[in-house]
Order: sequence, then C-alpha cells, then structure tokens
Amino acid sequence: MTVYNALLLFLCAGIMEPTLSWPWPAGSMMSSSPLLSEFASLFAGQYSNMEQYLEDQANNVTGQDKHFWLQFFYVPVDIPALAPAVTFYYELVVAGSSSPARQQVYAFTKESPCSVRQASYEIANSSRFSTRPAGLRALTSLSTSELSNRRECDAIWRKTGEDSFRSELATDRCNFTFFGKEVRPEGHRNLSCDGLTFVETFNQISDGAVVSGTSIRYDMQLVGQRYSPPFSVVPGCVQRPCRPKTATPGPSFTDIKQLLSQHGA
Repeated sequence: MTVYNALLLFLCAGIMEPTLSWPWPAGSMMSSSPLLSEFASLFAGQYSNMEQYLEDQANNVTGQDKHFWLQFFYVPVDIPALAPAVTFYYELVVAGSSSPARQQVYAFTKESPCSVRQASYEIANSSRFSTRPAGLRALTSLSTSELSNRRECDAIWRKTGEDSFRSELATDRCNFTFFGKEVRPEGHRNLSCDGLTFVETFNQISDGAVVSGTSIRYDMQLVGQRYSPPFSVVPGCVQRPCRPKTATPGPSFTDIKQLLSQHGA
C-alpha cells in the first residue's frame, strides 16, 4: 500500500458518520412509492471527494482545475410540516471545517413513474441543527414559517438505469443575483452505487458567461454507511439498491501510523 492510499484511509476514517434510521411514518409517500424508497436508500449517506483532493495536492494542481475538499451529509429525518414528502437534512462541509458551509432541508415527492422531484428549503436560524442526534431531533419541530423554497429552483431526478438517477433543474427560471449580476445555475448530478458526481456553474443570463461554480467534475464517494431501509414495509416488489459486495479489509490504524512514520509524515 502506498503512503497516499494510507493517508486517504486515515483521513476518511476520521470523518463522522451520522446514524441513519427509518424515520418516516406510515403515512408518508415512502410507504406507497417503491420509486421513492429506492431513491431514498440510494441517496442517503455521507459523501466526500477526499481522493480527488489528495490527488490534486500530490500533482500540484492549481487554478480552475483544482478540486476543493467537499463533504455532503444527506440524513433522513421526519419533518411533519412537510408531510407527506420524504425529507432529508443536508449539510455541506468545505475543507474539513467544524462549521457547515450550507444547511438545507430536502423534500422529495414522486413526479412521475420514473422521476422524483426535489424541493430545497432554506432554514431560518439553521445553526441549531446538525448531523448529531440532538440537532436532528430539533428538525422534527420545524414549521413552514421557518422554511423557504423557490419551486422554480426544484430539481428532477430521473431514473436512468438499475441503481442510478440523474438530476437537472426542473425549469429554466431559477434566476438570482450574484454580486450584482443576474445568474442562473446550470449543471447536473448523477447518483449511483459508486457515489455522486456533479458539475455546476452559475452563468450570467445576459451573455452566458460563467460567473462562479465549477466546470470540472466532482467525484463524491460514499464514505459513510449507505442507508438500508426495511423494504418489507413497502407494498409491491422492490429490489434493494446496491446489493452488498465482498469487501477487502483495509489496513489497521497501527499499519497506517507505521507507514506515515517511515516516510516522515
């Protein structure tokens, strides 16, 4: 094993993994939609592009081709105010910060037999919420007055194959002001058993010029345990996504420390 791989395993091992459980009541859409059940079990978890970040560091990548270290937390929660939608708490952490760069609530509903609508809600006074048990419990008491959503900025996730979905904006009217410029986000996300990839730029409406975002692909690998709902509660025949594969045991913490010490790390 290389020092690079040992360091990658060491850093990823230190990332907190939220506890995932089956939070939605029997009356939610989850109990009547096999598609939502499949999507939710595939979506939930913790993702990181640590591997991309370390590769860039090792190769001295700079400028627009350099990846930031990002972590996504998608934790299933029951928020009665948004019932009967299937709801998640989302946190974005940049560069391993102790404070999230973004916190939102996602509400998923069935759009068609093969697609799911995602509504993204901004949260008032979001600092009281977190991926820790107390922070997640606090989410259940949220009211609609504490949540704001722009429906024109919803996303549609379409099933593209076995164990895979792709999302794009539901409309071309998701416009907002960014440092005095009228912009519109463009891009897509792909979700599979391997993780989540995305490309997202913010383009000036007047001439299409890229104002912010990234045109390079981010590869977010699943680093936490994938959520596994009890499919027995879902009517009909549903195939469990991402069937477990035989995993090769990784190095112990002692092995990693020895490798790092040998190379002066």
